[in-house]
Amino acid sequence: MSKKLLVILVVGILALCAVFASNHSIEVSVSPFSFQKIKLDTPAEYNSKYGWGVKAGYRYGSNLYVGADVSYSNYKYGEEKNHYLVWTLMAKGGVLVDVCKAFKLDLGLGAGADLRVWGDLSKVYPTAGFYLGGLFNVSEKVGVTAGADLRFAWQDNKVKAYSSMDTDVICSLGARVNL
Repeated sequence: MSKKLLVILVVGILALCAVFASNHSIEVSVSPFSFQKIKLDTPAEYNSKYGWGVKAGYRYGSNLYVGADVSYSNYKYGEEKNHYLVWTLMAKGGVLVDVCKAFKLDLGLGAGADLRVWGDLSKVYPTAGFYLGGLFNVSEKVGVTAGADLRFAWQDNKVKAYSSMDTDVICSLGARVNL
């Protein structure tokens, strides 16, 4: 059921892009390297060996913007057979700071929800994040993006020892297209 809701929200965001035509942009990026740390309430923590992902987003506004991101991250932990999969839907707000004519600094804050999957177990948890990146305008319509997301998620469990605070660092490279 959570996957259906995520698909409906993604389609809704894309529909908003099609309806409005000024000060709107779509951003797509890949994350060739990500890192995740899971710190349990017990004195235990787990660090991913590696991770990767993809992200698609919508922005409304020019220098000040609001929007939403949908992302998928895949983490590998040690010798574990399963991969830890994270689907994120995040509302975002931010600012583009002009550094020069072609380059802008992108600062954003977001909050949303993660659908986290480990083997047969899946559950939705709250998440928040901060984005720091750059936007190099190739033309009036297209820009190249590079940056990193720092995200925090809180996993509550009935057994208090299994509750955790998760930290993700997601490096990304992509493109932003102004509609």
